[in-house]
Amino acid sequence: MILDAKKLTFQYGQMRVLHEVDLTIEPGITAIVGPNAAGKSTLMKCLGGILKGDGQVSLDGEDIAQWPTMQTAQRIGYLPQDFAPQAILTVFETILLGRLNTLGWQVSDDDIERVETMLAEMHLEEIGQRRLDQLSGGQAQLVAIAQALVREPEVLLLDEPTSNLDLRRQFEVLSFVREWTRQKEAASVVAIHDLNLAARFADRIVVMSEGQVHSQGVPAAVLTREMIAEVYSVASHVVVEDGETYIHVTGTLPAQ
Repeated sequence: MILDAKKLTFQYGQMRVLHEVDLTIEPGITAIVGPNAAGKSTLMKCLGGILKGDGQVSLDGEDIAQWPTMQTAQRIGYLPQDFAPQAILTVFETILLGRLNTLGWQVSDDDIERVETMLAEMHLEEIGQRRLDQLSGGQAQLVAIAQALVREPEVLLLDEPTSNLDLRRQFEVLSFVREWTRQKEAASVVAIHDLNLAARFADRIVVMSEGQVHSQGVPAAVLTREMIAEVYSVASHVVVEDGETYIHVTGTLPAQ
């Protein structure tokens, strides 16, 4: 499947946030990177049909603006930065809500099995019956990711999914998302600040700057000293070893 954005423009009131963004998302993991206020979160919301701007977003040639809300939610999974769960629910119930598009009057054995499998795969079995208000911020973040994955969307949009996680959990979650993406032959888009994580886990990088696509391509081609200096205003040392890209910030550049 292919998710396409053409001439995508969005503004809040008089403030334009996205400027005619052209973007093609194919199966695999695409990382959206860029400094604060570059338009990453707004772009993610537009790709998920949460916000509707000018231009067009289409999935396999179909304009998602013409779809009913349930169809969009079923085919495009979206996890926002500010996941706000209902504390009265348990972890199991919260993840089960991710199957809402398949639930009828009764919860099926298949739905139960898929939630149990997701709990096991994300190592959440021990907290499955705990309420959300009893969880740490990192645990709640993992539950939110599980809820998005259990729906098995064709396109998965994760906005800063590792923001509340420690280093080990960041690697575990992104490894799981990468494996899930490959198994399902899905397209996953991850907005992320950490360039080293983006380089390690993404098949493709899209750099946003001032509401526009600055550059895009495979990590080694996009994550260059020149791009980092221009977009982030910091000096860096970029090393490519055995196909892996490693970035070390070496200093702050003077204001241009």
